[in-house]
Amino acid sequence: MPSDDGALLNHIADRMAAIDPRSRHGAPVLIGDLRPAVAALFSTPTHFDAALVRLERAGRVSLLRYDPALAAQPLDPSRLVTDGHSTYSGVALR
Repeated sequence: MPSDDGALLNHIADRMAAIDPRSRHGAPVLIGDLRPAVAALFSTPTHFDAALVRLERAGRVSLLRYDPALAAQPLDPSRLVTDGHSTYSGVALR
């Protein structure tokens, strides 16, 4: 994992752009698509979740809340991020 949040954000942003080039301009990327693209950076899924939550709290990304009542079908937990209170299914750069 990169040693600082700036380097981590750059790496995540690069992977997001590989998934969807529009993400550089704020388009969201699904957590389920991003997680495997950056899996080598994180020793556990919990570390990935914590890094995204930390970047969100620092104002660097926006996490998109997951509402199972509005979902066409439930998402597997591996396709979501949680902060202990809320669950998120997407991420966008700020």
